[in-house]
Amino acid sequence: VVEASEPNAIVVHAIGPALGSRECPAVIDVAQRAIAAAGPKARFAVLDLGEIRTFSAMGVGLCTDFAKRAREKKLEPVLFGLRGDLVDQLRMFKIDRLYKVVRSKTDLAALLR
Repeated sequence: VVEASEPNAIVVHAIGPALGSRECPAVIDVAQRAIAAAGPKARFAVLDLGEIRTFSAMGVGLCTDFAKRAREKKLEPVLFGLRGDLVDQLRMFKIDRLYKVVRSKTDLAALLR
């Protein structure tokens, strides 16, 4: 898990291939700290799942928790880099409605401007 800061966003990058019971606690811990430390200029909380190929029910829970914590801090939650099959899985649980879903780096860069 890697945390980065943009001028108006925090970015949590999950390193995978999987987001399961071993990986989720580490991602949640980093995400909580990053969101809590977001400065006053931050507008977005980006969850980068570009390297994730599969996730378990805990991964779905992580996505829900991340969006909830971001909104509590008045940040817009953004999902970045999801593969098509994972987007379909999140749509099935209606998790995609909690996020602005961004697929390309160009779109993300434009959003974070």
